[in-house]
Amino acid sequence: MYGMQVRQRIHDDDGEAPAVPITVRQLEAVVRISEALARMQLCRSATQAHVQLALDLFKVSTLNAATAGVADNVVCCLLHLQSWE
Repeated sequence: MYGMQVRQRIHDDDGEAPAVPITVRQLEAVVRISEALARMQLCRSATQAHVQLALDLFKVSTLNAATAGVADNVVCCLLHLQSWE
């Protein structure tokens, strides 16, 4: 499962408890974002590409939030969305 992989990767990198826990709510948000991306393209269901983009957006907005300011994350997300079109 993706959430467990992220936790393990964070744990393996520094040997401590995860700095950014992945919650059920966050995983549900990734699902909702995937579905919304599919609807934006008038698809009946989310594809692997939609899920991958949702995960990329999650990584940019959540996992990098500790190292960058809010404005930096907004600009980064917008640029990422533009490159996907």
